[in-house]
Amino acid sequence: MNTIINLDARLTGLTEFNSIMKKIERISAKSLSIFIIDNEHSIEVYSKNTNVKIVPGSVVKLLTLFLVFDLNISLREIVRVKENNLIVGSGYNLQGNDLITINDLLKNMIFKSSNTSAEVLKEVIEEKTKIPYEEHAKKIINKLGMTLTNIVNSHGLYERKQYTTVDDLLKLVINMLENKKIETFLFYSHQSIIIQRNKNYINIDFDSNEKIFIKTGTLFPNVFNSVQIIKIRNNYLIACLGYSQNDHSRSIDQEMINDLIGVI
Repeated sequence: MNTIINLDARLTGLTEFNSIMKKIERISAKSLSIFIIDNEHSIEVYSKNTNVKIVPGSVVKLLTLFLVFDLNISLREIVRVKENNLIVGSGYNLQGNDLITINDLLKNMIFKSSNTSAEVLKEVIEEKTKIPYEEHAKKIINKLGMTLTNIVNSHGLYERKQYTTVDDLLKLVINMLENKKIETFLFYSHQSIIIQRNKNYINIDFDSNEKIFIKTGTLFPNVFNSVQIIKIRNNYLIACLGYSQNDHSRSIDQEMINDLIGVI
């Protein structure tokens, strides 16, 4: 079922409304939720199949980010990467015995999608609280009303019991943006990630954007999800996309979301 709530021809004008619809109807994602929020209001632009369960992939890392800030873990703390933390896949740029700050682990996890960084952060959370990561995740999921989400690891690699929906991802993102420290982290112009390896310092460059944040979740053969946040002054356009047709289609879907700024 497709819905458009509070954004019709009376609010936008018929021409703008038709332009919005033409762009949205070309999005390939099987499930999607597009919202505009500010400090006082939220407007649903478009939604489709929002409660269809999706395999989240690396968008799980957003929950790990939320947990680090929710637990007030110091971002300046330096931790050592252990051999058992190393996980192949996206962002495979750390080695055993590397020294790195929590802040740079978060940057590596979110902007480079490092599975190893997510695993290190999971271990930090568990060591500081003496509570398993899964219990923390379950508590936050319940607190945010994410009724169709189950998270069992910190990085998003496939596990049978791990799932979410675009509706639940939207709830997570809205709560992230309400935390000004997280909002600042997502839209800050970060410097490079610094790793101390033996006696050398290694800089890892990456791209961040003061206006657009995108976190993708990819698990072949058919998982191409994304969470996209576009900052427009004090407003945000949020798009949670589940199961775009393929990696190329997901990029096109994201560009269509960016284009909506011109007509909303």
